[in-house]
Amino acid sequence: MLQDIQTKPIDIKKYFSKEATDLILNLLEKDPTLRLGYGERDALDIKEHPFFKDIDWEKIRNKEVKPFFVPKIKNNKDLKYIDKLFTDEIPVDTPVESSHLSFI
Repeated sequence: MLQDIQTKPIDIKKYFSKEATDLILNLLEKDPTLRLGYGERDALDIKEHPFFKDIDWEKIRNKEVKPFFVPKIKNNKDLKYIDKLFTDEIPVDTPVESSHLSFI
């Protein structure tokens, strides 16, 4: 999966809006320095993206917006809303390129 993420093109569905497509492509930009939200403005660039034009971030921060879906779970280990593809997978550490270890 990691190899696919790094090398394969992003599959954008035809039914995605122009704004959704732009948001996805900019969030999944392979070069992190070109990715939406990178830099001084950080999350402001994401919040100001046209996809979120109808979002009142102040209401969200103040918890004044009712979520459209609240999962009904039995306890904090209830995984019924997570696909078996992920819950059955054996965890493996992500490989690290040696160039990223210069701070050590």
